[in-house]
Parts: sequence; C-alpha cells; structure tokens
Amino acid sequence: MESYLYYQGNALVKRFDANSYLYISRAMNLYDVSEGYASLEAALHCVRSKALFIGIRSDFLFPAAHVRGLAEQVNAVGGDATYMKLASPHGHDAFLKEWEQMTTALNTINQ
Repeated sequence: MESYLYYQGNALVKRFDANSYLYISRAMNLYDVSEGYASLEAALHCVRSKALFIGIRSDFLFPAAHVRGLAEQVNAVGGDATYMKLASPHGHDAFLKEWEQMTTALNTINQ
C-alpha cells in the first residue's frame, strides 16, 4: 500500500499544481448540498433521476456507512436511490482500481 500511495503522490505532483489541489480539497470539504434549502431532506427531494451510491468498505474519506445513509435519505424523501458496496483494500482509490466491481455497479443504474 505504501508504494502505491508513493507512486500516486508522485503522479499527482506531475499533473496538478499543489495550490490547485488545496483548493479542490477545500471545495470538497466545504460543499453543503443543503445550502439554500430549509433542510437536507428538502434538498434531496429535488433529486429527480435515479441515483447510484457506491460505498467502499475501506474508504475513510467517504465512509461506506455515510454513503449508505445518504442513499437511504434520498429514498426516504421519495427518490430512487440504489446503494452498492465495493469490497476493496484500496480505500477511496478503489473506484480507480476495481474495474470489474465498478462496471457491475454502474450497470445496475441502467436496468
């Protein structure tokens, strides 16, 4: 895992200016889907399309339990959300490494 993170870190340095990465990270951390709405439920009620939420067991950035909870909240307000969990040791980067599981998950949205 350490060599993978080292490799990815070096690749990231070549593609992004460090300040750009800081701004992207800050924007992700500050984003609030409920801003401008009376509540999170009111914001989620606006979701009109099918939604697929993919949790990754080893993801500490977006824990699978939180992802599942968000899918449940969408369904609770009348939305059409599906939740799937990927089993991977690759944490948040599993969506880049687990092609077979991701393909299976993404194909469910078209059924």
